[in-house]
Amino acid sequence: MTALVLSSNEIDAMATKAAKGVGMPWGLASDAGRAARWLADHGLPGPEVLADLLEWRDGRPHAEVAPPDVGLSWVDHPTVLDPVVVGAVCADLPERLVAGRAELGRIRQPLLLGAALASVAIRTRTALVASWEDATLGVGAGGATGCGSLGVVEAAVTVEPGRLDGEQLAAPVDGWAVDPAAWARLEAYAHRTYAPDTESSRLRGAGAGLIDD
Repeated sequence: MTALVLSSNEIDAMATKAAKGVGMPWGLASDAGRAARWLADHGLPGPEVLADLLEWRDGRPHAEVAPPDVGLSWVDHPTVLDPVVVGAVCADLPERLVAGRAELGRIRQPLLLGAALASVAIRTRTALVASWEDATLGVGAGGATGCGSLGVVEAAVTVEPGRLDGEQLAAPVDGWAVDPAAWARLEAYAHRTYAPDTESSRLRGAGAGLIDD
């Protein structure tokens, strides 16, 4: 199946609506859109990763996937955490994040932490390195780097100040190629945010309505 070529704005908008469709409040849904866009802007599979996260999150209570407090250490938390929620907490506590090693616990699709960590790194002028299994994702004012198996679905994640080692991540030259199946999943979630048709709205819409030529 041929990949779709989309703009980063299209990715952001669709991802935001899809996140809202699975029950995220608009603030977190906007964060999810930015997270998917940030990954795509760095040559990583943002919409595909977010589609998996939303499928996993769909129907789960928010309290189950959110950190229990703001301590930035959830290694003993019994359930897997949502990276969008974890990222929002990290963005609100930049001083704690850059002070030293933070054990964020087990996170679904840890790549989606990238945008929030990059925001903290730029604001604090401190390069940050997120690590899980054999992978590292570095973010800073100079861009982003990655090495190892970045696409792990679930992993225990640590974040600490560090150096941007590894391969430089950059936007694709020929456009943002997106897997059509993942895009269709996002569209399906986004469709939940649309108001259902009513008889009156159908009659006001395009077409002949009740007029029969």
